[in-house]
Amino acid sequence: MDLNKIPLAKCYQVLAFFMVINSFGQEQRQNPNILYENFSKAYREKNAILLEELYMQDAVLLNLYDSSGPNSIQGKTAIKNYFSNFFKIAEKNGQELRLTFKIIRREELEDAVLDNGFYKLTIIDRDKPEIMSHGKLSTVLKWDLGNWKFMVDANTDTNEIEYRNATTGSIPQPKDMP
Repeated sequence: MDLNKIPLAKCYQVLAFFMVINSFGQEQRQNPNILYENFSKAYREKNAILLEELYMQDAVLLNLYDSSGPNSIQGKTAIKNYFSNFFKIAEKNGQELRLTFKIIRREELEDAVLDNGFYKLTIIDRDKPEIMSHGKLSTVLKWDLGNWKFMVDANTDTNEIEYRNATTGSIPQPKDMP
């Protein structure tokens, strides 16, 4: 067979066929930032059920704030209940919640992502000035049934200056959700 006589269009069809065949079995993983974007969305909507879906079944939430004793919550149902209570208070007070993230270090492994960074929570109250709190985070994300989920979510407080001075380098950042 003379390869020079095969029409160019036929070559493209064969190439496309092999590309499609080669892509089967290769799992396409979304950017881990989607997890943080959905976390922000859950805060904005005060939706503990949406937030629960972002955690593995046996996830651990570690709150290590200076102003209170360490608080360890295990299991996605217990985590949902924790946030549900927080969201109920915000709802009762008529507050809006805006949560944004800065990821400063990311290590991607085979089936996990290790993130370190910062967050800013803005509480908007119709009758009072905005309240901003800042914190640090260290998370372990695991790939589970086609989605990234939190396996470990550890956070503590920090100040606005440390948050503002945190540089993200070339790490893509979660988008602020409208």
